[in-house]
Amino acid sequence: MHTLRTGSGRPLVLIAGVGADTGDWTPILAGLQAQRQVVRVDLPGFGQTPMPVGDYTLAAVADALEAHLRAEDLAAADLVGSSLGARLVLEMGRRGVGRSVVALV
Repeated sequence: MHTLRTGSGRPLVLIAGVGADTGDWTPILAGLQAQRQVVRVDLPGFGQTPMPVGDYTLAAVADALEAHLRAEDLAAADLVGSSLGARLVLEMGRRGVGRSVVALV
């Protein structure tokens, strides 16, 4: 998954929703990266992350996101999501991934 990291400190992962990408967080980025390492992730099929092969289901996207967070050493990061990203961070919390989760709907 395409990922952008800015700032420094404890990681804060931002996951946008359907039709959105890493750029959607730009209006709040300066304030966040002044205090935290901000990690923005494009979900499969959006932004610079290609569409996955096979079925595009919530479970498949959640599996891909969990694998990505673990591979990027972000399984203990704070997670924030909006829209579909909100549903996914709630799922990550259910799976025990993420230090804390915030769902913006």
